[in-house]
Amino acid sequence: MALKLADYFFTNMSKHYDNYIIDHKLLREWVVPRLGRFDHEVDNEKMGKGKLYFNPKHITPESILAHRVCSGGLMAGLTNKSRPWFAMQPSDPTVELNAEIQERLKKNTDLVNSILLKSNFYDETAKLYDDLTLFGQGCMMIEATLDNDVIHCQTFPQGSYFADINSKGYINKFARKINMNVLQIVEKFGLNALTKKMKIDYKEEKYSSIHQIKHIIFPNPDYIEEKDLQPSQKEKFKFIEYYYVNEENEFFLLKDGNYSVFPVMFPRWQTMGNDVYACGSPGIDCLGVCMQLQEFELSKLNIVELSGNIPYIAPAGAKLDLSPGGISIVDEEGQGLKSQVYPAFSQLSSIEPITRDIAKSEISIKRCFYVDLFSSLLSMPTNNMTAREVQERHEEKMLLLGSVLERLSKEFLDPAISRIFSILVDQGKIEDASDDWQPEYTSILHESMKANRSDDTKERFVQFLMALGQIDPKIIQSIKPYTILELFAKDLGLPIEILKTELEYEQILNEINEQNQNQQQIELAERAINSAKTASETKNEDGSTLLDTAGGL
Repeated sequence: MALKLADYFFTNMSKHYDNYIIDHKLLREWVVPRLGRFDHEVDNEKMGKGKLYFNPKHITPESILAHRVCSGGLMAGLTNKSRPWFAMQPSDPTVELNAEIQERLKKNTDLVNSILLKSNFYDETAKLYDDLTLFGQGCMMIEATLDNDVIHCQTFPQGSYFADINSKGYINKFARKINMNVLQIVEKFGLNALTKKMKIDYKEEKYSSIHQIKHIIFPNPDYIEEKDLQPSQKEKFKFIEYYYVNEENEFFLLKDGNYSVFPVMFPRWQTMGNDVYACGSPGIDCLGVCMQLQEFELSKLNIVELSGNIPYIAPAGAKLDLSPGGISIVDEEGQGLKSQVYPAFSQLSSIEPITRDIAKSEISIKRCFYVDLFSSLLSMPTNNMTAREVQERHEEKMLLLGSVLERLSKEFLDPAISRIFSILVDQGKIEDASDDWQPEYTSILHESMKANRSDDTKERFVQFLMALGQIDPKIIQSIKPYTILELFAKDLGLPIEILKTELEYEQILNEINEQNQNQQQIELAERAINSAKTASETKNEDGSTLLDTAGGL
């Protein structure tokens, strides 16, 4: 029953993707060749018949270069391995950040960072950004390993997988076709998992024989939230995984698995309504311009070629030799032009109008891929470039990227970190504290968005407050300096541990006030002693001292 349900989901997702495959092939054909794997291409790759996807229509590489800058800019601006791009923070902002909580959050942040650096996460993320900026979506799976890497990431090329979303618009089903030879199947699933056909191929040593494996991950139909059940009745895992084949209308299960957190990330650039796949991306936006640019380049090359190799018109039977110093033989009996060899064109079209149109098309492609914004991230040292510099130089473009950054955070970064934490909990490396923390992103692009939203407002508020304080100093007492300092530190992307906690800050203030009070008491006592000494030494006219006079009173 479960395999039939899985195959039902698989078939529906496959049919739904057929509505998008033509558009995705056009993007691969005209914008960035060689990305994506569609239809038989997956089979050819596994059978050793892969080929370089050269498109003779793709003459100029302008769109390829622009795409490369956009993809690299996302890598440098969002998930740059050379600088911290996230930090764990309490889910509840009212939680007091004492030293113990800060130490635990920092330890968890450092642990996840070390795992990301050791694994292939950043390599696969770069591939994901390639697909994301072209097709509008990327797909990555994070699996647990038993070695020191802890995780292994795999990015699936566009066209090799299918997906579906839940009622909230987030991915909850994933499927793909895997073409594997018999030896690969034995290596992954073992001899006992082979079907009848696979066993025959293996016995007859037909190791290169290809079989299609179906892989699907979907919600566990038996899972019910814990609040509705007793702990002993709770089904632990939310998602089911199957590797299976369909031979002779029968289902054969090769391997099953389960997950408490969905292991596949499916970020999209732009969506509309309940669409599963993206409706917009830099590649989608510039598809028409890229097609136009290649046509312009072809026309320009034709004009250049004609100007250097002019076609001629000659009488029938003429033997032409158009090389330097060549002799052409024509019919002398002809009359007028019939006996002559002359150019087919008296004047070729000017190349300047096409050159201007080509320049305009190239500018449009660069704008679609945010080349001017991302070039600054790639060309400048990231350690010296602040979020404020990015914001000041590209404020308008950062606003255009705002919705994309929010979507990438929710559909890629949040699920990836949650998945890694789930693996660490399963392996006993950390305690399960998923409800107590949330990631706060401190990448260049995230920080520049925060700066764009809040820095100017805070600065204007503080300047206004200080100006008003000169009129009425009591106004200054109405603010909380530590809170303002903490907000500025967060907006600048500084680690919160560089600041003392509010309790420690108040203790220091109390100590300072206590010291000031003690100092004041000491000064008052010294004044009293000095006054008494002066009174005892100062004599009146009758020889008595001021101290005696005061005592008599």
